[in-house]
Amino acid sequence: MFSKRVSMFLLVVLMLAVAGLAAQRVRANAATVAASAPKAQAEPYGALPAGGLIWDYGPTTGSQAGCWSNFTNGQNFAEDINFATTTSVNTIVIFTCISPQQGQTVHIKVRNDAGGVPSNTPLYDADVTPTSWVSDPMTGGYAVTADLPTPFSAAANTTYWIGLSGNGFELGQYSVQTPDNGQMAQFSGPTYGGMTGVGDQMFQLYGGGGCAPLSTDVSLNPAVSLSVSVGNTNKLWLVRIYFANGTSNTIVQTGLPACFNQTFNTQFVPTNPPVTSICSFVYDPTVPGVVAQDCAAVP
Repeated sequence: MFSKRVSMFLLVVLMLAVAGLAAQRVRANAATVAASAPKAQAEPYGALPAGGLIWDYGPTTGSQAGCWSNFTNGQNFAEDINFATTTSVNTIVIFTCISPQQGQTVHIKVRNDAGGVPSNTPLYDADVTPTSWVSDPMTGGYAVTADLPTPFSAAANTTYWIGLSGNGFELGQYSVQTPDNGQMAQFSGPTYGGMTGVGDQMFQLYGGGGCAPLSTDVSLNPAVSLSVSVGNTNKLWLVRIYFANGTSNTIVQTGLPACFNQTFNTQFVPTNPPVTSICSFVYDPTVPGVVAQDCAAVP
């Protein structure tokens, strides 16, 4: 992530010219086994991390696509991640149809990439007790949180594979269609077996040094100030001015790279013809609707 204040000269020039507890079964690789949710052994406990979300393939990023068996010594999964800047991964959260289990530990694994699939060589492995196991209203299941004993430092522009599995018990793993390519890496124990097309791994990562949250802001005081952050995927940015006669004019329309986070300033406030407002929009052309917007009224 980078953040800096830059001149609005270019902008001035341009101004002038958006399952329930039982497993949902979907068509899948025949070797991919769906999870069966056992009776609850414990009440939900703990809470999700309060902040520092750096990677989100959670339930709001697509449609729920099934709940799959997830044992450390059997079928388990990993998903690829890649950050634009060096990023510290402190916590992993996965989403599951399995209710809280008493006295169990989970296995965190990170692997290097080997030509688009995970390497079988261990990179980071840890067994920990979940810090929380809470109900998730979006899936009708649960979110399981595990803190890494020591943070994992993900190098910039480098692909890694990460997953969480149950040590000797069924942890389960929801999949989601499709914040990525609709596939996750399937393992048999520690050994990678192939990509399974049942959706992306439904999970989140928390830490530091990653992308700022997706947002935009416009202010006049008395100069024009516009800020934009596009999160961890590429987005488009559009700035539009609206006139008193009901017309409008787009003055910026450009693509921005992942983890783009900047503030633009100018002393120029358009006055002729009379301008009523200036608006900034961040959007993804593959998803209907604007994902972030803000407007400022011009006195």
